[in-house]
Amino acid sequence: MTLEILNGSNALWVWLGGGAVLLMLEILAPGAFLLWLGLAAILVGLLQPFLHLDAGLQLVLFAALSLALGLFARLVLRYGVTVTDHGTLNQAGNRFAGQIVSVEEAITNGRGKVKIGDTLWIAEGPDAAAGARVRVKGSRGTVVVTEPVG
Repeated sequence: MTLEILNGSNALWVWLGGGAVLLMLEILAPGAFLLWLGLAAILVGLLQPFLHLDAGLQLVLFAALSLALGLFARLVLRYGVTVTDHGTLNQAGNRFAGQIVSVEEAITNGRGKVKIGDTLWIAEGPDAAAGARVRVKGSRGTVVVTEPVG
């Protein structure tokens, strides 16, 4: 392939079209890799009418923008990844730790039910009357562990 297609007024459309194709491929095979390449191609295309770069510099700019956007995504966005040595995949109840919730069914003999959001959870902890407020300490399986507030 010659780089002549990137010289002249066609460069804008080549970069925009290439970026659009990369973004469509990202939709078909998601992995957040082609996204940054597609955005870099679109940026090069949008900058071309103002900078009038030759083909070699356009490719260098594309590579630099791809690298910069990829590093930005990796270091700043991190895609919601939390690095921890404590796995919590099967400990959904722990995400409520620290929340103050309402006792829906009285906790008697150490067991009852609390309402968290719109869901009733089985609760363990000191006895508490229906309507009382308790703090979630953590969970054991699907049972939340509570303590009195105050």
